[in-house]
Amino acid sequence: MSIIKHTVGPLKSGQQNQRSQKIKIAIAVATVVIAVMAILFIAFHDRLESQVAQQITTVAEKKKPIKPAASKQIVKAAAKKASWDMAAVKPISLTSLANAAAHRGDYAAIGQLSSSALSMKMNIYVGVGNTELNLGAGTLKKDDVMGKENYALAGHNMDDGRTLFSPLYTAAVRGQLKGVVIDVTDWVKVYHYKVVTHRFVSPYSLDLAGNTLNTHEQPILTLFTCDWTARGRLYVQAKLDWTTDYKG
Repeated sequence: MSIIKHTVGPLKSGQQNQRSQKIKIAIAVATVVIAVMAILFIAFHDRLESQVAQQITTVAEKKKPIKPAASKQIVKAAAKKASWDMAAVKPISLTSLANAAAHRGDYAAIGQLSSSALSMKMNIYVGVGNTELNLGAGTLKKDDVMGKENYALAGHNMDDGRTLFSPLYTAAVRGQLKGVVIDVTDWVKVYHYKVVTHRFVSPYSLDLAGNTLNTHEQPILTLFTCDWTARGRLYVQAKLDWTTDYKG
């Protein structure tokens, strides 16, 4: 009896090409699916961060006026545990927001910043500690006095046009920031500032927050926030236009 051996010969060139083409298509499809999933994850993550930040930075619509002495006491007490080390400031994250929410009661606001034109309103805290900057705006200098000299504040840009200093950034890139009125209050007075200039600067341009002979005669408000790359800073300068009593 003869035994017939069946062997599988090499694939023909056409079959090889078809198989190679199918592999390439499968890889391309998988790459697109992974990219789409990554984009959706990032979008969801950023949206969630924005929503959480809006929740914990929401401030009461009205607060009763306080006496000047009480305002000074709030600032003095808050300054005891404040940090002014900008190099130690970290980007906002869900973890940092959760930590800020958990310890919000440990930090006393010294005032509020708002702008009806930009739909922004937040508390002001002493220093630029990470918790403070997750809760609102922070003062850049130890001896700053609201309504005097160069009152300088820093705040996070979440690049959503709504949260913390994001409205400033959005208005700046759209060319809609000049002339906007920004109010700050210590619940004694309301200081109304009008934006006169803004530009993008390096992270090392904090000298712009310093006092000068000009700011002694014409008080200004200086605001800093990150650009979308987090490697540069948006610098905003506004001049004190008028002052009113805080009514609550």
